[in-house]
Amino acid sequence: MKDLKNAFLARKTWHNNRSSTVFPCFNSNATVHYLVFQNYWSWKSKIQADQIRVVIHLYNSEGVALETKEFDVDSHNCINLNEEFSVSFDNSQDPPNLSSFEVEIISLRNLGFPFPGVMLFCEDKKSGEVTCVHSGGRRLNSNEARYLKKYTETNWLAIQNQYFTPFFHVFNDSVELLSDNERMAEVSVNRNCGKHSPFNATVDLGVAPFWSKVFYIKDIFSQKVLDQINGKEIWIEVQFKTTAFPRMIVGNYDLLQDFHYITHSFGKVESRDYIQSSVPGEVTSFLPLLNALPLNLKAKSYPTNAPSTVKSIIYEYPPASEVNQKSSEPHVFESRGDAINSFENNSTSMKLYNIVGKCPARLNVSYNYSLQNSRHPTDIATGFKSKDYLPKESHWGHGVCKKDFRTLIFVRNISHSNEESNSALPIIIDIELFNRVLSKSISLQIPSSGWNFIEINPEVDFVLGKEFFSWRFKDKISTRMETFWVSYNIHTGAICGEHGF
Repeated sequence: MKDLKNAFLARKTWHNNRSSTVFPCFNSNATVHYLVFQNYWSWKSKIQADQIRVVIHLYNSEGVALETKEFDVDSHNCINLNEEFSVSFDNSQDPPNLSSFEVEIISLRNLGFPFPGVMLFCEDKKSGEVTCVHSGGRRLNSNEARYLKKYTETNWLAIQNQYFTPFFHVFNDSVELLSDNERMAEVSVNRNCGKHSPFNATVDLGVAPFWSKVFYIKDIFSQKVLDQINGKEIWIEVQFKTTAFPRMIVGNYDLLQDFHYITHSFGKVESRDYIQSSVPGEVTSFLPLLNALPLNLKAKSYPTNAPSTVKSIIYEYPPASEVNQKSSEPHVFESRGDAINSFENNSTSMKLYNIVGKCPARLNVSYNYSLQNSRHPTDIATGFKSKDYLPKESHWGHGVCKKDFRTLIFVRNISHSNEESNSALPIIIDIELFNRVLSKSISLQIPSSGWNFIEINPEVDFVLGKEFFSWRFKDKISTRMETFWVSYNIHTGAICGEHGF
């Protein structure tokens, strides 16, 4: 694994005419799969829509391509995969046959990133529950070096009880066949605190190209083990060899509703990549917890990062204000060990955790937003933002466009340095909201150092029944903004969200 700074710098040299990702397909007659994305290639990189094709392959569990379809690219795109593909998505087949979608973006122009900014949304037709995740793992392009490497994927909210069991989706590459002694994956379930030894098991990943499978913890471990982790705080690690980029789609399976709540894994950090302040008082890394009532936010940092004793000072900012209040006590935690570290923000504010001095360059964190009546929270895979992150001016994302849903778009504007910003005045950004029916712009004032948010009401801002919408804006003034969005239904508790692209 490259150190974070060089990993970012390497992106400037990337040349790719294909970007891709692999999503699981869930065998459920109640689950509708949507691929949602916008034409950011044109907006961000000046690649015209007629120079891009979207190709989607549907594979069964043995790696056989059942169907392939091509799609044009519009400004806003919402593809109902259940309707577009002719095979049955129900779970009456024994064994279930469908397994994965591979999404390819093809262009003669340089796409840059080999993984696309696309989203998979899953909706439960019976309950109205919605969940989502952006692109994760992928099969490598022909211009990328392939070699068999061992990875450990981890870091998601794992719930094992009478209602839920954790799952993970693993896929094979398109060329390399795994031999019998290479195809086994090691699965470890770790209990929070107490120096407990992990529970370990192995699963067979198969040998066929394009093979993939969703594994469930309830099927991997004995009832004796399940009884010992039932209702406990746990984290899961999956170690396996692959020639692909291994990021998994993971989450928790609702046993009662036959529904999968999804996010993506993070790789366990094995490298000793650390950063330090280069000038006195410089913040090396920070974590912004942005929230607005009625949402509650609990964030978790799993002990799978480079080892360090991390000390952060907490500042709390009201929305649209540069005034902050400093906490009297620092927040201290171990980034590697046997304990899950938790953060909370149950107010309309931004709680900013600042680290000054040496710390791991990568500190992964999961954001779990919820309402009091949510059946399952969001699980947004994000983390502390180190000073090595590159300036960014393009921001975009999505939201749910259904009756009784609201979408909150959070925007933070914070620097790692103590220097004055380019402008002491607030920044006005124009957020473009659009789907296939409507486009409009809403202005939002952002402090020169702080945060703000906006609420989108689809019943006012859009034509209902179009499932999802897109939003985007450019920040050419500060170039240090970051976005998150959360869509929720106050009546049912349904909730989903992601960090912006």
